Amino acid sequence: MAESIVELRRASGAGFIQLYFSAGPGTSATQTVSYTTNDFVAITVLVFSGTRTANVLDAVIGSSESTGAQLQVGPISPGQPSELAVTFACSGDSLSTAFAVDSGFAIVDQLHNGSEEDIASAYEMIGQPESPTWTLSSDGTVTGLVATFFHL
Repeated sequence: MAESIVELRRASGAGFIQLYFSAGPGTSATQTVSYTTNDFVAITVLVFSGTRTANVLDAVIGSSESTGAQLQVGPISPGQPSELAVTFACSGDSLSTAFAVDSGFAIVDQLHNGSEEDIASAYEMIGQPESPTWTLSSDGTVTGLVATFFHL
């Protein structure tokens, strides 16, 4: 069962991030994600093993309404020496053609559809406070989020 963690929404109503997680889900080679609305949407799905199956979330930090091509999200401090950190950046203006993130985070995927809601995701195992900074090739407004999960 998925649990809603946090929603960050820009004041204008566009370019927001909703983070959901499920501890111990059943998985297969294919997954279906459904979203029904009269809005533009970009979805990214990350699957990890080695996390707890209960009380998995440690912390969530978000930042929104950034103007320009950079957005710093954090700092976030892990509650134990080795935690999974995931971070996301969403462009509500869809002007970006490339995403980059610092602090050792590895980008998993990025979507540029050219009309609305570009998104990218990244992860890293962290043991100290981190403040990932997302850099976009160009954009007007960016929303970002970083979350940490307890590792086994």
